[in-house]
Amino acid sequence: MKVVIVGGGIAGITLGILLHKKNTDVVICERTAGMPIHGHAFLMHKDGLAVLNELAENSIVSLPGKKVNEFCLQRPDGKKIKHLKLDSWQCIKRVDLIRFLYSLFPGEKIHQGRTFSHFIYENGKVIAAAFLNGDIEYGDIFVGGDGGNSKVREAIFGKVNFTPVQVKEIVGVVNKNKKLSKQTPSVFTKFQSKTNGVAIGLIPTSGSEYVWFMQYDSSVVDVSDSSPEELSSFCFQLLKGFPPSVINILESNDFATSYVWNTRDFDLLPSFHKQNVVLIGDAAHLALPFTSAGTTNAILDA
Repeated sequence: MKVVIVGGGIAGITLGILLHKKNTDVVICERTAGMPIHGHAFLMHKDGLAVLNELAENSIVSLPGKKVNEFCLQRPDGKKIKHLKLDSWQCIKRVDLIRFLYSLFPGEKIHQGRTFSHFIYENGKVIAAAFLNGDIEYGDIFVGGDGGNSKVREAIFGKVNFTPVQVKEIVGVVNKNKKLSKQTPSVFTKFQSKTNGVAIGLIPTSGSEYVWFMQYDSSVVDVSDSSPEELSSFCFQLLKGFPPSVINILESNDFATSYVWNTRDFDLLPSFHKQNVVLIGDAAHLALPFTSAGTTNAILDA
């Protein structure tokens, strides 16, 4: 049996590794040239970590990331709303996890530069996937792990109606902020305004590196331009009055690497498969970024 996976992101590469460990013939088709490394970082619970640690067994590579032991929710004036001990949570940069996963899968079985075009059918059953570069990959089972804008999903179920979500995020990463790392070395800190709901979260990914995300209601205020200058001005404006640690993060941030995450959702699909084609990860069910569930769900799907 041969499995053809469309999409070399976390869902696709994890499934590829698991199938390869079972001596299943598997091929991954990825549209980008090089590893798909878009995105900054995420929190992962023990359910996803258990799978990743299983993959790393008998391997010379170790699972990246930093353990996060506490969660602290505060108001901008410093008043603590909630303080929790966390069990088995870890913050992992997406690029580090992708590199970790790619190191566990045979490179010759990953075909890059393949953007999915359509399926080829025989007697009503899919026998091959065709790509825009002219490549055709034959197989027995086909997996769509090609993200929220999945072309595989569209091919078997048609277009979905995306529902825009009012809450948007601006995401960034700050390096070498030793001052903040000494204050909160393993704490996920979140500040949230009581009046307008604007919030910013700070999560350590290493000894001196933090990923931050600012959440805001786009129906009230939004940024019209995603240039570094506009993003910087917008963040400083919305976070005026927040504590010095937040302003320190913004001042240390390179806004050329930050971006607006336009969140959206779609209704539950009638099924996650059709005959010998199956969907996993965001292709099957989008997870809003502020749930910290997308990556774990993708791994569990695999």
